[in-house]
Amino acid sequence: MDMSYYDHFFRTLFRSPLAAADLVRNVLPASCLQLIDLETASIEDRSFVDEDLRSHQSDLLYRDILQKKPRPKQLPWIIPVVFYHGAGRWTAPLETSLMIDGAAGEESIPRFRPFFYNIGEVDDTQVIGAKQTVAGLLALKYIRRRFTEEVSRVVSEYVHQLTADSELLHSFYVLMSYEGRRRDRAVYSESPGNEVY
Repeated sequence: MDMSYYDHFFRTLFRSPLAAADLVRNVLPASCLQLIDLETASIEDRSFVDEDLRSHQSDLLYRDILQKKPRPKQLPWIIPVVFYHGAGRWTAPLETSLMIDGAAGEESIPRFRPFFYNIGEVDDTQVIGAKQTVAGLLALKYIRRRFTEEVSRVVSEYVHQLTADSELLHSFYVLMSYEGRRRDRAVYSESPGNEVY
């Protein structure tokens, strides 16, 4: 599976500070949101994922640094988030301590547990934000599932409000085209008498 199409769409959508702030509002609980100044937040335009893994995983750093004087003496709070839009059930462990062999020393193992946001389990009416954010999140929710007529109508309604020269609109069409070809190949390979090598 070529994740670069999904990765490009996700990055194109959420490189906008407005859409990124919308994503934060969708993902984080109110107790976290009240500690974040979304007005001063920005997108860190670089990846921290190893080159070998970049085709399978992606990252996006949403940075929120408050200009305080005197400067704070403690490190800023980092909130890890796993955004999942797969069609299957998530089975991997989320806490880092469950992925590390602890035989060498239990006390030195980090115990990060990210917020887990499974867009597939979120009711459509609970997706909030600007039109492009809602369209993007719904597209990511349904792109690897079956698009019903109603879902297609709602996503199209939002997407077609984007300008014709919009990079997000172009990325959306590229993603839809890739997904259509992928499904066509899957249907062909499942047809009687067809074998794909």
